[in-house]
Amino acid sequence: MFKTMVIGDLFEETEDWVNDEEALTFTHIEDLIREFIINNNRRPTKLYVSDNEEYQSYLLWFGKSFNLETEKTKKVTYLE
Repeated sequence: MFKTMVIGDLFEETEDWVNDEEALTFTHIEDLIREFIINNNRRPTKLYVSDNEEYQSYLLWFGKSFNLETEKTKKVTYLE
C-alpha cells in the first residue's frame, strides 16, 4: 500500500524517509527567513531559488510549506 508523505514525516525516525539533504534544506530555509525578518522587520512572501542551488527541488518544495511563493532565478537564492 502506498502512503503519502508530508513535511512532518521528514523528522520521523523511519528507515526509508529521513534524509539529511531534506533536513539541511529545511533548516536552510528557516535560516534565510530568520535573517530576512531581522534585516527587514517583516516576513518574506517569495523565495527565489538559484538555478545553481544543489538542492533546488527541495527548496522549491519546502518554500511552499512556509507559505512562500517560489520561483527559479539565475541569481543567488534570496527572499523578497
